[in-house]
Amino acid sequence: MRIYGPQMILSLRLITRIAGFFPRCPGCGGIARPNILMFDDWEWNDRRFARQQRKMGDWLERAGRLVVMELGAGTAVPSVRMMGARTKAPMIRINPGEPAVSHPESIGLAVTVLEGVLGIQQALLEANA
Repeated sequence: MRIYGPQMILSLRLITRIAGFFPRCPGCGGIARPNILMFDDWEWNDRRFARQQRKMGDWLERAGRLVVMELGAGTAVPSVRMMGARTKAPMIRINPGEPAVSHPESIGLAVTVLEGVLGIQQALLEANA
């Protein structure tokens, strides 16, 4: 794996900015920053996240039986898996390299996300036919 130094990263940012690929803030016209938490991210604004967490908690209280789908994240990204564990919901993990699951009601599919989602869609269509 190649690691790029700060000059290359700066060049990529400059090229992207010049090309106009970054979304712009409708208020100030500056480059809009995605509101996602990244590693070592000290500028992330958690207010929206807290609001979304409250809404999800409210929804989970009203929801019936849940199934969590993990699409290609693998074991290196535990956030979906942790959310599923908190809800005690079974999970469908679609990952060609890491399909193993531990919950007895969960399913691991060693296929690409597209193959897995299309297969699930087909199974649901057949079950409802």
